[in-house]
Amino acid sequence: MSSRIEVAVLKPDDANFNRLQVQARTAYAPEASWMAHLVQACAMPWPDGQTRSGHQAYRLPTPAEAVERAFAIVDGMLAEFERRSWSAPIPSVEDLRIKGEPVGFVAKEKHQG
Repeated sequence: MSSRIEVAVLKPDDANFNRLQVQARTAYAPEASWMAHLVQACAMPWPDGQTRSGHQAYRLPTPAEAVERAFAIVDGMLAEFERRSWSAPIPSVEDLRIKGEPVGFVAKEKHQG
């Protein structure tokens, strides 16, 4: 995997003081932070039968199982946001530039229920 962070030393007007600037090379959708938290939660031990003494047995899910469950949760959450009109599409930058006029969006009326 190639480096995804770019580091540069900036020389401001004051030559005696150099600042370090770190620039991320990858941008993530807001859902990515939800995924990171959910993957951690979904990676906790899962119930897995009983021990010989009758206590609950547990197993760690595989990384693929934890990620699959987290994606299922986020997909369901985003679908529910849309169903409840808690989300609205935003025009692309290209659409905003093409039209050359103020462009916005109006959220749907709040879902009752």
